Amino acid sequence: VFDVDETLLLNLGFEYDDATHPGAPYDEAHWLQWEQAGVDRVAAVPGAIAAVNELRTMGVTVVFNTNRSAANAAFTEAAIAHAGLGTAKH
Repeated sequence: VFDVDETLLLNLGFEYDDATHPGAPYDEAHWLQWEQAGVDRVAAVPGAIAAVNELRTMGVTVVFNTNRSAANAAFTEAAIAHAGLGTAKH
């Protein structure tokens, strides 16, 4: 079982935006928008793709755990795939 955001998956666009607005409070609406719009602005953490692939080769079922909105599950699945981590299903 792996946590997704900032553990296996780097949300590059969201983190860049956050870094350019230091001191701004967390904004749930902004994050929910990111879940939908940031699908192609993510990357796997170095080593994550190899680790996930190796586990799958050994027959281990990889579980992606996230606190993202269930309403945005399709976008989360797409982001995981876009990062090269393979197929994920809500």
